[in-house]
Amino acid sequence: MAKVTGFLEFDRVETKSINPKVRVKNFDEFILPYSDKVLNQQSSRCMNCGIPYCHNSCPVNNIIPDWNELVYEGDWKNALKTLHSTNNFPEFVGRTLPASCEAACTLNIEDNPVTIKGIERSIIDRGYKEGWIVPEIKKEKTGKHIAVIGSGPAGYTAAIYAARANLQPLLVTGFNSGGIPGGQLMTTTFVENYPGFPDGVLGPELMDLMKAQAERWGTNLYESDVVSINTDSHPFELKTLEGTIKSNSIIIATGASANRLGVINEDKFWSKGISACAICDGATPQFRGEELAVIGGGDSACEEAAYLTKYGSKVHLIVRSEKLRASAAMVDRVKANPKIEIHWNTKVDKADGSEWLERIETIHSQEGKGEINIKGLFYAIGHTPNTKFLGNKIDLDNKGYIACKSGRPETSIEGIFAAGDVVDSEWRQGVTAAGTGCMAALATERWLAEKNLAKTIVRETPEPEKKLNSSDFNEEEVNEDTFDSNSEWQKGSYALRKLYHESKKPILVIFSSPSCGPCHVLKPQLKRVIKELDGAVLGVEIDIDKDQDIAKQAGINGTPTVQLFKEKLLKKQWQGVKQRSEFKEAIKNII
Repeated sequence: MAKVTGFLEFDRVETKSINPKVRVKNFDEFILPYSDKVLNQQSSRCMNCGIPYCHNSCPVNNIIPDWNELVYEGDWKNALKTLHSTNNFPEFVGRTLPASCEAACTLNIEDNPVTIKGIERSIIDRGYKEGWIVPEIKKEKTGKHIAVIGSGPAGYTAAIYAARANLQPLLVTGFNSGGIPGGQLMTTTFVENYPGFPDGVLGPELMDLMKAQAERWGTNLYESDVVSINTDSHPFELKTLEGTIKSNSIIIATGASANRLGVINEDKFWSKGISACAICDGATPQFRGEELAVIGGGDSACEEAAYLTKYGSKVHLIVRSEKLRASAAMVDRVKANPKIEIHWNTKVDKADGSEWLERIETIHSQEGKGEINIKGLFYAIGHTPNTKFLGNKIDLDNKGYIACKSGRPETSIEGIFAAGDVVDSEWRQGVTAAGTGCMAALATERWLAEKNLAKTIVRETPEPEKKLNSSDFNEEEVNEDTFDSNSEWQKGSYALRKLYHESKKPILVIFSSPSCGPCHVLKPQLKRVIKELDGAVLGVEIDIDKDQDIAKQAGINGTPTVQLFKEKLLKKQWQGVKQRSEFKEAIKNII
């Protein structure tokens, strides 16, 4: 009860709205709000009727007298809490429903009813105005049939098959642990042996296409890292950095991460001449026209050596044995390239230089110590499976890869399946990973059906409407005619120069290259940050291949690099892929 005599003292005040001839010209709110004085009076009319029939008539059983009294007392925050206890979306129902509660109001028998609908709308509007309405993300995700861990070819293929079976898979993309989302193909240039691409396809673009295909079929993406799993009970539990996921089945497709070598001074020159991704960093200004080196003897090493000849004056391929392990076609390509010199039976012992790598010391199995003057050293020396998060819950082989039945995706735990490079230490191809992802999804679907655990959804339409095209991922540079000072995201040096000199807003600049997989991962994250900040910061992308001078002036030594400017001052710089929250917090601090 608000005020015992309120209904005797005050008449009902109807809400007013903007003239239809005016409101048809925009999409703004057209119902005029009550003043605080009027709201106090209207809420006081809620009488002590004994049986609040408004409850029963309300479709969601709103506790109407309680929040009327709280509004009368000016306790808006608790009024909002009470309203939300029964109604998740008062901002909608307070505007669209016909207010059967008012028809049932006891006061309506002899007088005009309480303005319940108008008060409800006022409570939720006050909540938004005061910033009390914030997302409440559940810490525990339940009811999942298939949880896919990993976002490489195996993970996305498994998700596509599971989604097409209407099983609504949840795919945990991974973020920092085990590399970036997208897997090893995100660190590859042209993939020439994946079926369906006769002219080849950029590795990052191929993964973009797989991701889009998985999403359009209904895969839910969850950007986090799995830190541990619990297989002792069912449903299984996946503990992530953000919370816990419960799922009836799991497909592990976490892949493998590039190894480091551990040479002397490796940490000192990491990202200052030493890198594990030639595809990501090879185009940086410091490497152009310089002698470079690649360590390794497999397909990846040969590919990276050939790629680096586009930028370096000479590439040294350092092989610890007397032959290359790469495919015949790749070996022929390397041996035929005059800019590549192969150093057989050689290993790197030490990196040296001042601020930047200048030379490496080598050891030949017969000739002993040597020295090579280089400005860049790139590792392509194999991988380690990403299985640390499993602990001792699932059987592994002697190399640390998940042990599965021969030719099958089943692991040592019933209901948990594995696919991709996390089970494959031999073939390690994108197409074989995709194939095992398909097998894992089909096996999981059958297992769920056998256990009567699969509850599929029904689609309104049998086929998704969105069509995919690789051109969707192209972005045009702006020029004098296309530049927009208010655009949230633009590309090219012209946009950077204009915003740097003229914009009062902070500028977020990402230095990238077309073949940089981490860049493909990071750009959408930065765009989301800008959207979430409602355009308070502007984004610019610089292609270091096209804008070499700008990259050199900015001191860029690897991609992706992100710089945050405000009023011509560099406020913050990041290298590599980081969480959205890190960028967001830094921007908020300077706005």
